[in-house]
Amino acid sequence: RVREAAEEEARKLALQEYAARVSMNGFAQGARAVAVDPATEAAEEEALMEGLEEAMLRIEAEVTVDDAAEARAEEARMEAEEQARCLTEDRARLDAAAAVLIAGLKLDADEMVGAEVSLRDLQTIICPEAQLWAASTPRWAWVAAWPTQLHMFGSTACGLGIRSGIHSSALDVTLLFQSHGMVPTVDEQRGMLTRFAHRLLAAKGSGEAAWLVSCEVHHRSRFPILSVTDGRTNRRIELSACQHLGIANTALIRTYAAINPFAEKLILLVKRWSLLRNIHSRAQQQMLSSYAWSILVIHFLQRCNPPALPHLQSPQLLHNVTRTSIKRADGASFDCTFCSDLNAATQAVARSAWKANGSHDAATWRHKGDAPQPIAHTIGALLCAFFAYFAAFDFDEWVASVRSPQLLAKRDVRWERNEKPHFFGIEDPFEMTHDLGFSLGAETFALVRSEFVRAHTILSSRASADLQGLATPSRAPSHAPPGWRDSSGPLGGGRGGVWRGGGEPRPWADTLAELLSPVQERSPMGGGVMGGGVMGGGVMG
Repeated sequence: RVREAAEEEARKLALQEYAARVSMNGFAQGARAVAVDPATEAAEEEALMEGLEEAMLRIEAEVTVDDAAEARAEEARMEAEEQARCLTEDRARLDAAAAVLIAGLKLDADEMVGAEVSLRDLQTIICPEAQLWAASTPRWAWVAAWPTQLHMFGSTACGLGIRSGIHSSALDVTLLFQSHGMVPTVDEQRGMLTRFAHRLLAAKGSGEAAWLVSCEVHHRSRFPILSVTDGRTNRRIELSACQHLGIANTALIRTYAAINPFAEKLILLVKRWSLLRNIHSRAQQQMLSSYAWSILVIHFLQRCNPPALPHLQSPQLLHNVTRTSIKRADGASFDCTFCSDLNAATQAVARSAWKANGSHDAATWRHKGDAPQPIAHTIGALLCAFFAYFAAFDFDEWVASVRSPQLLAKRDVRWERNEKPHFFGIEDPFEMTHDLGFSLGAETFALVRSEFVRAHTILSSRASADLQGLATPSRAPSHAPPGWRDSSGPLGGGRGGVWRGGGEPRPWADTLAELLSPVQERSPMGGGVMGGGVMGGGVMG
């Protein structure tokens, strides 16, 4: 249609030019009123025909150019469609490989039943002993007549526990008194848990607790725990006293996981990765806790574009919400209020996504004013983007926080402990002066950071080698660590596109297996890495 219209327009212009010249020639003839020389008239007519022929040749050349451009546009459109199709298929393969891993991680119904049995049997011994302890302690004698209970919190209570095996999640349990906000001091907790350990060992000797394998009190700096191993399930139970803040943290994480199913899936994968790579706190190992890894995942999901999670402590979501304050063992009080209304939280995510699509200032990726390319919310894309985000994170400048929509600058935080540098700032959502990453020393922080880069390199190399051509590379930020690669591709790492090599691309299952390959036992380091690495076994545990 474009070509026909151009030809018709050219014909009209040529005929108009020809008619004008003929008309001018006629007027000239009439003005002379004399007979025109036939040779001159023939020459003029020949010149007019030559002009018309030249015009038609120009039109034909232009039409040929239009045909070539149209052919190139059609080829580009077909290539884009093929790229989109291949990309969709590759995303599906990545999601399927990730889904297989997730299915092998989450606690099943039988294991939850086993956890409940362990809790019940432990409660049978511990709760009466707790009342005896209260009766023998003057400050607590007034609560001795009131019943006590063991309350489950932590990963298992959130539904984010890892299935039994060498890297299974511990069952976090805390003893609660009906004390109306009164909390035992750290010294009282140590004495109480030591008494419980003696009682359990006596019950084991008498056969009352035949299921008990071992129990040991760990005197941590913040609060002590009694570590108990149930021989029936080989699960470790970590018993503490009056950890009301831990219960509040559990409720917050559980709410975030309920808002978006990808939060639960990504937390499970990241926790599994951190366990297998030996950068997860176990026993006395000075690494990041399970709670800290969950906070990092939530922080990322709040900052990806479009946002996948809201900020449940944002003032906009706290209208008509009753304020909740919880005291710590040292007497410090903390505001633990957050929005637990899933409908309001979901609407907040939708509004954030709308703003992110309409304004480059609505969301940030690596630092202020640097908005990312939108990430498709699939578990595979989010997994790739998570490692890309922290591989390029400016640890010197920013703190990982889930509390505020604005990025939190490290210089604006007042931590309660400053006897050593805060290499990886992770703000506790409620105890805002507590750095969840404070356990990391210089060498262990370098180890964690190198694992982020390694994971991003593995995933982006797969995307770069097998998927090439869709994303426009962006400049690496000045704070990017060695090995950083652009993460704006559709799979969250490297350049996106279609497979152009010979044969089939590397299966995503193999890439994820490399990502989750267990590390050999690490030698002790200045930052406190204690060993405990996996010496063998597959990624499924």
